Amino acid sequence: MVSLFRLGAPMALVAASILAYCLLVCPMRLQYTQLSRQRAAAKSRCDDLRKVTQENHAYISCFSRQTNFRQHVLRERLGYAETDEVIYIFEDNYEQPRKK
Repeated sequence: MVSLFRLGAPMALVAASILAYCLLVCPMRLQYTQLSRQRAAAKSRCDDLRKVTQENHAYISCFSRQTNFRQHVLRERLGYAETDEVIYIFEDNYEQPRKK
């Protein structure tokens, strides 16, 4: 094995630079790549949650301001009815009992 001091100052500097690059920069580059991927995934998740939040805000706004919308939601989702009113519920995903 050749000693760095026998190579001379310029070669020792080159060898030290290569060693520093391999020991410091390569692992940092890998970590940067991983963190960049995690950041992109977190940003995508944040954008999705922001969109859901805006939809929920619009829904709550409609529900609190519009009486007709509120009545429609109460009737459709909760099954409320006014007096002397009959509600028919049709199940869309009705399955026949399976034979054993």
